[in-house]
Amino acid sequence: MSIEDIFLWLQRSQLRATLTVERAPVARIFIVDAGVINRATSNDSQDDIGELLLGAGLLDGASLDEARKVQVDTGVPLIRILTMVDKVDEARLRSVLEERALAAIGDVFTWEDGTFAVETGKASGEAVEIQIALPLERCIEAGRRHLQDFQSGGAEAEWASESLISAVVAEPSVDDDIEAARRMFADGRGLDALDIIEKVCENHPDSEAAGELRASIERALFAELSQRLLSEFRIPKLLVDRDDLASLPLSEHERYLATRVDNRWDLLSLLRVSPMREVEALITFQRLADRGIISL
Repeated sequence: MSIEDIFLWLQRSQLRATLTVERAPVARIFIVDAGVINRATSNDSQDDIGELLLGAGLLDGASLDEARKVQVDTGVPLIRILTMVDKVDEARLRSVLEERALAAIGDVFTWEDGTFAVETGKASGEAVEIQIALPLERCIEAGRRHLQDFQSGGAEAEWASESLISAVVAEPSVDDDIEAARRMFADGRGLDALDIIEKVCENHPDSEAAGELRASIERALFAELSQRLLSEFRIPKLLVDRDDLASLPLSEHERYLATRVDNRWDLLSLLRVSPMREVEALITFQRLADRGIISL
């Protein structure tokens, strides 16, 4: 199983988990919750947050030295010291942390050996001063791009701190997200592509390009899923305790359909009585199956 497969599984399952990826002497840890990475740590000296801030021009050497002395004397985390004394803006710091996490993901995507471990149901035993929020679909796409660059041997494959921090301030544009979804769709990853384009449509409802791509992906997925799931009689089965549905991280549509699965109604009947569009309902049933909440 590749590291990409692990990230895809975490994305689909929406589990709370700690992922540790190790290739001696480097170990990287990613804290994931409901499809979002909210913390990334490493024992790699190149990931030192102070040096990254210094290289990005967000902190001067004297301030960093002073903060490190306070850290040694008090044991307070460096990030907390810098924010307490207003040496670094919290929003810029969060951006640096997110880009550092993307760089770490890009790095592990290129590893040809190493080990990984996943602890589900565990987020972190430590308080986090600055939490990041990186959707796994963005992380996976970034990892794939870096792997392609790495394999091509291009200079852009190196994640030097100067280059990675320079791109930190700008969020991906609408066109970037649409293109990422388009590439995923072309590669046969329709559900992943739909996840991205749905968020684009939600945030930018006036984007005609996003709306058209979403319609194309939905048509393709409906044709594929109809042929596979509706060609024979199927009765969906609930695989989790019904009382647990309220606490699971489900969307409104997922929660609605999951509560309708009673191990008696067949799939076609459930689609017909759903107030959702048939394509939305069928895709939602597939997502529930991928997450292990129902069987089809």
